[in-house]
Amino acid sequence: MIQEKKHTNGVSNSLN
Repeated sequence: MIQEKKHTNGVSNSLN
């Protein structure tokens, strides 16, 4: 689970 690094990126991807 590499969501800590993609914290900001993950949020944007989730919204997409």
